[in-house]
Amino acid sequence: PPSVNDLIATARIETSLAHRALGALEKQGQAKRINKDQYFEAQVLAAFEGSVRNYLEEHEAASVAELKEAMNTSRKYAVPLLEYFDAQGITRRRGDQRMLM
Repeated sequence: PPSVNDLIATARIETSLAHRALGALEKQGQAKRINKDQYFEAQVLAAFEGSVRNYLEEHEAASVAELKEAMNTSRKYAVPLLEYFDAQGITRRRGDQRMLM
């Protein structure tokens, strides 16, 4: 997904309106904010989480590179997603590895 700033620039809408719209989507459960500048569609985020859970259930621990492949995404998105999963208590980072909580 585009960053919030890219979304605002592309849509050519007022910043406050964009934030209100994203907030409404989040309240409706359609989008999830994973960090200051990124939202994911809720179903897409759930699919990424499922991929991470499945991989870690089978392998116990994995690097960013391994989980990036499991999620079939780029490092640009994998790192923020994994940081979000850490913050949500889904995964735990230990050194260069992540494991399920």
